[in-house]
Amino acid sequence: MNYTLKIAVIGGRGKVGRFIADYALKRGYQVRMLVRSINLQTTSNEHIEVVEGDARDKDVIANLIQGCNVVINTLGQPAKGKAVSYPLSCNDGRQKERTRNFS
Repeated sequence: MNYTLKIAVIGGRGKVGRFIADYALKRGYQVRMLVRSINLQTTSNEHIEVVEGDARDKDVIANLIQGCNVVINTLGQPAKGKAVSYPLSCNDGRQKERTRNFS
């Protein structure tokens, strides 16, 4: 397979994020996955790059999407604690990387 296109997955360890990552890999995409803790990451595949960080930090998001052709947000709301109450905003990084927003 030709792994030339790269997908960033926010919330990559969740049920939907894992499904998307697996689906993308089967179709020949590279995957860059944002996780809260790299110690809990169990995925090992040479075409998955794991990035540790907080999805609420725009610098983390800018780093995650750098070099990606597609960004997919599968971030869910926490069962406890403070909910993420904003639409994920990574416009500065998206414009730099020339990715497009599809709703």
